[in-house]
Amino acid sequence: MLWPSFFPPNCPCPDSHTVDCEVYRFIKGEEPTPEDFKSHRERFPTKKYSQPECVVCGLSIYLEVGDVKRVQDRIPAFKNKHLVKGNICDSHGVVKNTVLTCSESSHHTWWVPLEASPWTLFHVVLI
Repeated sequence: MLWPSFFPPNCPCPDSHTVDCEVYRFIKGEEPTPEDFKSHRERFPTKKYSQPECVVCGLSIYLEVGDVKRVQDRIPAFKNKHLVKGNICDSHGVVKNTVLTCSESSHHTWWVPLEASPWTLFHVVLI
């Protein structure tokens, strides 16, 4: 796979792996768009983060809908976001479990290859 040029060396993480499963992600609008699938690094090129740079270059996804619900219940900024669900497989990039808190154990970082169109894989769901 070819990776975006803004990824740092050794990114994606060497211990990342492919998956073939259903995943969830928060978006701003009512339908998935390319803007919803930009990493923090793409959206804020000069911002400093406490997470490793490679994680900042990936996208947050969840494997369990229960974790998504806990995030929405706990973090006010997520209450107004929409939830999308999609199926990703080995051709859609690689993931690594990057747990944020023990109550969100299915949080993963997803590194999307160059030339991918991840927004086309997702649709809005209600929980």
